[in-house]
This record gives sequence, structure tokens and C-alpha cells, in this order.
Amino acid sequence: MRFASNTAGNYHCECDEGFERGKDGFCKDFTPTECDVKPKSDDIKTMSGKKVQVRLVGEVKKTWKKYADISWLKNNEQWDPKSDGKEKFNGFTIRNFQAEDAAIYVGNIYIEKSEEENYKCSVTVSISLKEGSATIEIKDREQLASTQKVEKGMAIVCDVTLANVDLENASDPNNVNWYRVNQETGDDSKIEETDFMKINKAKGTYRLWFVSPQPEDSGTYKCEFNKQGVEASTDVSVVWA
Repeated sequence: MRFASNTAGNYHCECDEGFERGKDGFCKDFTPTECDVKPKSDDIKTMSGKKVQVRLVGEVKKTWKKYADISWLKNNEQWDPKSDGKEKFNGFTIRNFQAEDAAIYVGNIYIEKSEEENYKCSVTVSISLKEGSATIEIKDREQLASTQKVEKGMAIVCDVTLANVDLENASDPNNVNWYRVNQETGDDSKIEETDFMKINKAKGTYRLWFVSPQPEDSGTYKCEFNKQGVEASTDVSVVWA
């Protein structure tokens, strides 16, 4: 082994080529071998915000934990599972998966049974992000293009089609946001529910309900979906007279 000094005058050793440091701190010759442990799934595809669990199976836990140590690489860079989630010897958990977590993860396993029996092997897991998408349509758009009668209750109906998006509560009307668009500036003002304007979901569609619309309610209204990194929106203009 080689020695190198730091600026404080202390020394640390570097292992010679072909040797690697064991759990006890000594440089050892780890013989490459086939892993008795395999990932339960080596190709995981998931959606944003989901909990991802990587599990290693195939070895008796007590034997494995007694003799082995494991370290992880993420896209060939040292990575500590505890920084993004929870680590166990038989794998790790990423609690809130995001796009930046998509990577190739390699677990390097060092097995030290005795001074003469030192082995190493590795496991590889690919975790990728399912790309989500949203398509939004305003129902009966042509009918809304005609002048509407004042004081006659009506709804702007927003139909949202999702792919690879897992909503916590699909029945929640607040899965979409409603805005009134300033036609002069283009700025959006978010709409909150009042006694005269209701936000609900019925028959699978999101609805902005006008209880008794007046001429001053005329304008452009926008329906927006913005969750789990997926965004889509559309607007429609309505005139009451």
C-alpha cells in the first residue's frame, strides 16, 4: 500500500492497484465473483411523486449481513441512499421519486468471510420516469361561442384526459385550476368558489358553474391542470347579454 500526507501532517493510505479497502480499513484483494443476490426487479419504471423500493433477494439475510458490505453508485458517481430516502442492506427506498432520480444504480458488494476469502460482486438496477401527459378540452365550445342568457345557470365544462399521472383523489374538483383572463393584459386571476360561482366535478368532468351569470361575467376563462410536473391548459370566451 502507498501513503500520502495531508496539510496537517497526518497520513492516510491508498490501496495499491488491484486492492480495495475492506470494512476493517485494510487493503485486500477482493476476488470478483457472481452475486448470490439479485434485484427483485432490475428495470423499474415509475411516475413522479411515487415511492420507489429497490429490493435485493436471493441470500439468507443473517449470513449476508454478517459478511458483506454494500455501496451504491448513481450513474457512476458515489451515491448514498440515505440522502434521498431510506437505506436497508437488502436495497433502498426513494420516497418521492422525481425526474432527477432516474438513473442507473449499481450496488458494489464486498464479502469478507476470512483473511483469505474476500469477494466482490455487483448488482445493477435501472430506474426510469414514466412521462406523464394531460389533454384538456372544453366541452360544447361551439355552443359557448353563442351569446348566453343572463341569470340562467350554466357551466363551463373542462374534460381532462391523463396518461401516467396518478391522482391522489380523482374526484377532487381542485385537481384543476380555473382562471379569468384579462383580455387587455393577458394576465390570469385565479377563481375561488363563491355563492355565485361554484367549482365541482361531475360525470368525470371539471365544471365552473355560474349560478346566475350577469353581463359583467362575460370574459375569457381558463381551465388548467398542473400536477406532478404535467401541465396543460385551454381557455374559452363567453358572453352573457
